[in-house]
Amino acid sequence: MESACQKSYSHYYPPIITPSIEQQVNRAERHFDQHSSEHSRRRKEWAAPKIPHQLASAKLSSRSTVKTVAFHRKPFCSGILIWNVNLSSETVEYFASCPGRKRNMPAVTLHSGTDDTSPVLGTAHFRCSHQTIFGIGDPKTDPNGVVWEQMQSSSRWLGRRRFKFEFTDRGKSNAVDSRSSLPSRRHLRWQRTVDPADSADNVTAKPSTRNYRLTDQGDGKVLAVFVMGDLNSVRKEGELRVLQWLSPSLEMAVILTCASISERLRRD
Repeated sequence: MESACQKSYSHYYPPIITPSIEQQVNRAERHFDQHSSEHSRRRKEWAAPKIPHQLASAKLSSRSTVKTVAFHRKPFCSGILIWNVNLSSETVEYFASCPGRKRNMPAVTLHSGTDDTSPVLGTAHFRCSHQTIFGIGDPKTDPNGVVWEQMQSSSRWLGRRRFKFEFTDRGKSNAVDSRSSLPSRRHLRWQRTVDPADSADNVTAKPSTRNYRLTDQGDGKVLAVFVMGDLNSVRKEGELRVLQWLSPSLEMAVILTCASISERLRRD
């Protein structure tokens, strides 16, 4: 018979049941299987490409391009030759002069020709690490005719994921509706994208963190996509694919801001 002390001990401290060796082996196998499956799942998530969140309002109405221009660096020069590759014979349509870090000189000057002796279409100045002041026109020959705009990098820290700017669009010259030919203020944004649909087969088939998508913040339409060139190519900067019809002034602003972003990335 158990004493009162033993009964009290068994009441507060139940007997310890040691699992058998077979139970311990089964438990260890189940734990190993769970750990292995969890490790495999985490490895797949880590290996999967990280696609950043795209705006829900950003939508591509058509994948066909209205115009495609290629950016090429001139040998032994910091200037950029901008080719129109839509024509049957490729021609140089613009030239972006980038003199480097020189005082009292624009960071980017857009010319309508093959070199810096051609007429000036617009200039861009880097005021600080996150601010770019640009204007369409020649500030030397017609300083009062240039309307200066500001492009601000809205990314945190030193990352250059987004560039916002406003521009007064003079309207479409071939517009049927007269109201659409009136000047309008447009809010635009360059944003990084790694969407494979934005890549061009003749530029790169792999997503790049240096690709940018231009979105109209008013209606959410994607106006253009800048696809960076192959890293193995020293001269080819990339291609600018225009997806919507743009007025001449807005097209020059898009090309000028795109060249400014390319120069910013080169300096970084």
